[in-house]
Amino acid sequence: MPAEKARMNDVALPSLVPLVPHIYPIQNDYSISREVLGTGISGTIRVAYRRKDHLKCALKVLPDRPVSRREIQLQYIASQHPHVVRILDVYENILQQSKCLFVVMEYMGGGALFERIKRGDLTEHEAARIMRDIGSAVAHLHSLGIAHRDIKPENMLYSNEGVLKLADFGFAKHSAQGEERPLQTACYTPYYVAPEILRRDRYDKSCDMWSLGVVMYILLCGLAPFYSRGDSDFSVGMRRRIKKGSYSFPSPEWDQISEEAKSLVRRLLVTNPDQRLTADEMMEDIWIVRWSLAPKTPLYTKSNLNEEELVKIQEMMGIELTGMRAANEIHIKPLADSNNRILARRRQLQAKTESNKKIKDNGDVVTSQYDNAHDAYIRSSERNLPFRKLPLHTHSILKDYEITKKILLDGRAARHEVELQFLACQHPNVAGVVDVYENLFRDARCLFVVMEYMSGGQLLDRIKTGQARISERDVLRIVRDLGSAIAYIHSMGIIHRDIKLENMMYS
Repeated sequence: MPAEKARMNDVALPSLVPLVPHIYPIQNDYSISREVLGTGISGTIRVAYRRKDHLKCALKVLPDRPVSRREIQLQYIASQHPHVVRILDVYENILQQSKCLFVVMEYMGGGALFERIKRGDLTEHEAARIMRDIGSAVAHLHSLGIAHRDIKPENMLYSNEGVLKLADFGFAKHSAQGEERPLQTACYTPYYVAPEILRRDRYDKSCDMWSLGVVMYILLCGLAPFYSRGDSDFSVGMRRRIKKGSYSFPSPEWDQISEEAKSLVRRLLVTNPDQRLTADEMMEDIWIVRWSLAPKTPLYTKSNLNEEELVKIQEMMGIELTGMRAANEIHIKPLADSNNRILARRRQLQAKTESNKKIKDNGDVVTSQYDNAHDAYIRSSERNLPFRKLPLHTHSILKDYEITKKILLDGRAARHEVELQFLACQHPNVAGVVDVYENLFRDARCLFVVMEYMSGGQLLDRIKTGQARISERDVLRIVRDLGSAIAYIHSMGIIHRDIKLENMMYS
């Protein structure tokens, strides 16, 4: 192996050619622009130019972790196919004192599929060609044992030459051949999610075929099959319709669409994954095989995908997406496995002062059955105090350490919040996450998040109470510290979305 490269051996996956990232600076080969192309499930994507020929490329920066290497490796393997976005180079570099992977991909200058549809009229003939191209990419992935798990129009991009390609492998997963229902983590985008995932069943690559059915339905009429205009976000009604496979071909949108197209939609949107078409079977379907003969009838797609509806769809998807990546990678350890020095010291002290009260002891946090589900008990053994009822955000002092505890109902959004704060708190101006525990509380699965205690209070309180006269120099320092923290999280593809004085606290 060349001295300047290090093999990505964190993941045991099939590959035609082993992927080996460069370990010298990416700036040797590429100049990085400030131009942002977009944000995917994996992070922000920027423009970069290859120095030797000024080729315009797309650059994605990921924290160097096994899940990131797996994502890169899977896309690299799959990108041998002409309808998958190609990875050109990978660099293992340090960014703001953190080891990161710089992924250089081909630039898709033609934009996303939805944007293309909005700019011009769509016919059934063109929809058939789109489904043939993406279907062939999915069939290639499945032949390699890869499930994409996030098939949607936003992840279908056009090259400058007008070639449609599948992108964003942030949810992709590899499974061994013959392994039955190998997937369990619920990763999905709401409109395109298969019913077996909503039922929390184990599932396999067939979830991609359901998503292809939803994409095909939207292409042909501009409406999502299980969405009603009265739905708020990812509603209970929408979930129920997906689980039952309850949809229709409404008039006038579907009146002129061929029976062959409707037949393929029906065989893709089958709630039982064992009866759903495979990717190979879809590619053999008459509507796909004879795509060039599909009618050139104009569709209602463009008129139904109006700006207001499209914005609502994309905003709702953004909210739902916030917890998905975290649910797939956050590491929540059992309480007994903690090696945290604060909690280790606490256990030693608690062993000396066992209580006779009938409550459940979770180690650091002691909970009891009270009316308010957000109430918790914390024992300060250092001061030998009795159990005290404290609000959700509490703190306890243990020698030189101050910590605060927060209880969150376990779910995608909660794990997402914890994961992102844990990643961001490597920066000195981001509040630190000390430990996280998954425990039962009032018969509900909760996350107990231990963080550093910000004893200096809120910035807003300091200003309102006049604790200190703030000068322009003080403002400059505040903005510098805050700007530094924001620049750091933006470099990791994280958007805070709630910057305000109440969320700025002093240690």
